[in-house]
Amino acid sequence: MSRIVCIALGGLWGLTSGAMAQAERPEVAFDRGRDVSVQQCARLEHGFRIRNGAFAVCPSLGLQIEQTDNVFSTRSDKRSDVITTFKPGVRLGSSWSRHALTGDASATRRQYSNFSGESVWHYTVGADSRVDINGDAKLTGGLRYSDLTEPRNAAGAAARVVDPIEYDRWEVRVGAERAVRRIRLQGDYRFSAFDYHDGVLVAGGVAGQDFRDRDRHILTGRVDFAISPDTRFFARVRHNQRVYDLKPPATRVERGSDGLTLDAGANFKLGEVAQGEVGIGYISQKYKSASLSDIEGLSIDGNVKWSPTRLTTVTFRANREVRESAVENSGGYLFTSTGVDVNHQWRRNVTLSGGLTLGGSDYQNINRTDRRLSVTTAVAYSLNRFAAIRGFYTYEDQESQELGGVGDDQDYSRNMLGVGLILHR
Repeated sequence: MSRIVCIALGGLWGLTSGAMAQAERPEVAFDRGRDVSVQQCARLEHGFRIRNGAFAVCPSLGLQIEQTDNVFSTRSDKRSDVITTFKPGVRLGSSWSRHALTGDASATRRQYSNFSGESVWHYTVGADSRVDINGDAKLTGGLRYSDLTEPRNAAGAAARVVDPIEYDRWEVRVGAERAVRRIRLQGDYRFSAFDYHDGVLVAGGVAGQDFRDRDRHILTGRVDFAISPDTRFFARVRHNQRVYDLKPPATRVERGSDGLTLDAGANFKLGEVAQGEVGIGYISQKYKSASLSDIEGLSIDGNVKWSPTRLTTVTFRANREVRESAVENSGGYLFTSTGVDVNHQWRRNVTLSGGLTLGGSDYQNINRTDRRLSVTTAVAYSLNRFAAIRGFYTYEDQESQELGGVGDDQDYSRNMLGVGLILHR
């Protein structure tokens, strides 16, 4: 399948070459100008310039104090704690007229007051680049490394180990894009490598995680046809291959698989009122082992922003995909998520926000189904262009049902209340 996608993209790229001289500029069909929502991240232009204006550097620092009533995400015997989060970071971006180079690095420390074993460090460093071949074509690339830990509400052994499970993740991506008249072609390849560290079980023994170590390859091809700058239709094909390090007899089953997602949809902008993209299609994941059931179903990928007023933005989200399972007897699960976020600029320097997310995980081979609800409210107060205070409240509830009642210990609910200070240049 990957070879077919490559051949198709290459053929379409070549067929469009002859029309370049006579084509109208693709910016006319695809450029919508600059869209600004209520909630914005700090821009690179807020940083200070170095190397004679070639780059903008944006340092940042986040401080947060959070209270939770269920540290271990358990159904009973809930434990509360106060968590202090410290997150320094830096972003770097070029200001060249052509081409682009960006980089970022951050470290996050979550310190628990009573349960110090839950305290963790997270590290992330990455870089992205863009090479402008001409006004109609460009190449992109990126590299990222992350040192992370799984949350306690993750499936598998996460809830049964003494300390949170750590893992490393490498990501590499390369892409190409070309636009001719009303047609835009995009190709993208992404590689990810996951390396999980073993944990120690509360009941004694080792929670081996080597069976989860894997490489993931994703190849994407997409064609857009623009009716106008505000409306375009697209067709997309995504092929993935998941290759596990361990194979029988070192592990019980061969967990490797090949997946395919075919979808089509529209990307649109309705004046200043609404904009977004919605794609619907078919998704499948076929496992190499006959003992693991294949997964297939409806594919959904949508994000729509609605602005009823200039001060309010409402975002609707929907996503459906196949994810890898942390349970050894299950190859994967079909994950469905829908939600809505609201951001309102109450005052010039005060932003109110809220969000509701409903999620479902349908596992294969173990007859397990998880249903999760998350509700968040927050208020952000900007002290000046470099500092803001944010307070938030989050409620989470999960119901896990498994044949025989084995999944009952995965049920939990928790409340989180916190306040933080964000500093950035």
